[in-house]
Amino acid sequence: MSPPWRLLLLNIVLAIAPVRAQVIINEIMYHAPGDLRDLQFVELRNASDQAVDLSGWTFSKGVEFTFPAASQIPAGGYGVVCQNRQVFQSFYDTIPLGEFKGNLKRSGERLQLCNVQGEVVDAMRYDDRAPWPRAADGFSATLERISQNISGSLADNWTGSPLSTDPLRPGGSPGKLNSIDLADLPPIVSHVESIPASPGPSLPIIVVADVTSDAGLREVELLYRVASVGSETGEKSIPMTPTANNRFRGIIPGQPLMSLVRFRISATDTMGLKRVHPAPTEPRPAISIFVHTRLIPDRVPWVFLIQTDGDARHRDPGGRAPRFLVGRPPEKEPPVQGHSAVVWVEPGGHPPKVFDFVTVADRPAGRKVHFHKDRPLNGMSTISLIFEENERFILAEPLAFALYHKAGNTACRTDFVRVWDNGRPVGYQLLVEQPNKAFLHRNGLRDDGNLYKLLWYENGLTNQHEKKTNPYTGHGDLKKLVTELNRTQSAEQWELIRREFNIEQVITYFAVNSLLSYWDGFFNDYFTYHDIKGTGKWEMYPWDQDKTFGYYDGIPADQTFYKLPLSYGAAGDVPPGWSKARPPQNLMEVDSPWWRPGGWFSKPLLANPQLRPYYLARIRELLETAFTEERLYPILDGYRTRLEGEVAYRAGLRGEKPERAQARFDRNIASIKENISQRRKWLLAQREIRSAGAFDRTKLR
Repeated sequence: MSPPWRLLLLNIVLAIAPVRAQVIINEIMYHAPGDLRDLQFVELRNASDQAVDLSGWTFSKGVEFTFPAASQIPAGGYGVVCQNRQVFQSFYDTIPLGEFKGNLKRSGERLQLCNVQGEVVDAMRYDDRAPWPRAADGFSATLERISQNISGSLADNWTGSPLSTDPLRPGGSPGKLNSIDLADLPPIVSHVESIPASPGPSLPIIVVADVTSDAGLREVELLYRVASVGSETGEKSIPMTPTANNRFRGIIPGQPLMSLVRFRISATDTMGLKRVHPAPTEPRPAISIFVHTRLIPDRVPWVFLIQTDGDARHRDPGGRAPRFLVGRPPEKEPPVQGHSAVVWVEPGGHPPKVFDFVTVADRPAGRKVHFHKDRPLNGMSTISLIFEENERFILAEPLAFALYHKAGNTACRTDFVRVWDNGRPVGYQLLVEQPNKAFLHRNGLRDDGNLYKLLWYENGLTNQHEKKTNPYTGHGDLKKLVTELNRTQSAEQWELIRREFNIEQVITYFAVNSLLSYWDGFFNDYFTYHDIKGTGKWEMYPWDQDKTFGYYDGIPADQTFYKLPLSYGAAGDVPPGWSKARPPQNLMEVDSPWWRPGGWFSKPLLANPQLRPYYLARIRELLETAFTEERLYPILDGYRTRLEGEVAYRAGLRGEKPERAQARFDRNIASIKENISQRRKWLLAQREIRSAGAFDRTKLR
């Protein structure tokens, strides 16, 4: 929309809006952080100098609510209606006037307030897309009205409230003055462009923008900082000059190679009202440009990690949870505005993609990157970049995830990338997607259920299952499921399993674990998801698949482990040579370096006499269709072709001869191929597999 049309829209909404409405829609929480789906509210403000009786007034669009008798807002005061009084008062001191019915749509909708005569007192339509503030869309902020004298239908009359210091807790100020409260509308900034979009070193960067104001403009400034590894310059100011049709222009001087330019625009009118674009409360409070020469990756993407300041590691914050919560406080989330940037370059001459104000955190053997949920990387909001101490793992892990995909199960994306970490080239690494809400959404699943990550180092059901979604609602569904699994047996337990689990998906998960000889994956290294409002079923997703295809801690480098028993993980399974009457209860009782007791799900499920034939039949089916030399060897050969140059490049960084590094790489490929062949041959020779019937999935429905 051109600037004249934007001004025309402002004049239209002013003309049709109620003149000096006494009561206005002043603040909206439509998408609370931390899966607090019941935390929605609408705040009204009495802009007059007299109390207003709201008895019989209604919200006729957006939500349903009729104000009860004796509802009043004092002169200059506020009134709040919310979705859930208990949840609302766990975070705010204001006493709401009542609870509305329905939900405020996260994608935006119209809100309409009518008086007792049915006349529209105030109305507006919000959205979750620009020019509406992004900060209010689940980033902890609320929508705050800037001026009570300007129509709420104009997006530029709204801003995001200050972000919460804890991104899982809501911000906003219901019942109080907004963080910005102006008599008139500050200047409007739109249609910002930088030319060129991807500048080379020392080239000036031209920034143009539309800036309009009914009061007239006093000053338009281009503000910029230059970020590099571990530091960021102070903000500098350059005047922007008008060109034509409300268009303004400023020039940022050329900057050094591999620097990150962060700029924003400040506009002040003749009355002294100022707007900064992007707003400081936005997830990305500046527009970012990466200065580079032409980047043309060959066979793998390139990733540049730039940390201008140390991003804090994320630990459980401790402290007391709000009084309505169940269980321990949730894990601390990364801040909305991180200190780091990621530059992603696809092979084939594509321009770099800059993901700024993200969080880059340390993790074992690499880094974890948290992107903003509204700007993920190829659908992924959290990734790990890793290179484990054993180079075999960087091949085994993506191949394992590929096998889950071939078996038809949901699993993480993986990729090989060349990484520069804070200006230091580190060579190729493995990118692994983190299971989270974005992962669920990308795989076509509902993202409003309960996702748990199994932690091997904790004790007890709830401590071992870290809740990754809906952190405030506790582990009740998990406790109930495990209690029922342990209470029931045989046919009764089988009916419970069929009712509670996506049974083919879970059988396939354990069957692939068996094919992989993955001793760790029956009790550990998985996520489990309960699709509460959709199918009602539980599923399991693999994680941390490095020690697959015949590896266990302590195995000699020239050997591969392929004799993982078919009884492994089930209740009653014992390690080789075990002579006691009862199975071992923990690792301290056994000498076998790979044996583990079964997990919360594997013990009852894999020992169930009705489920077990399906489990064995599924293993046999996958041995014929997915876990074959013909299906898996070409994937490994493809890895070799794709990484041949990367192996040599990394060797050069380490001062190693490329041919030696390539020989070690080839030995790892040969080891994995050998395991596939040996494991497949061993399984096909087992009596239980030979006698397993066809996997009839129709009987599982």
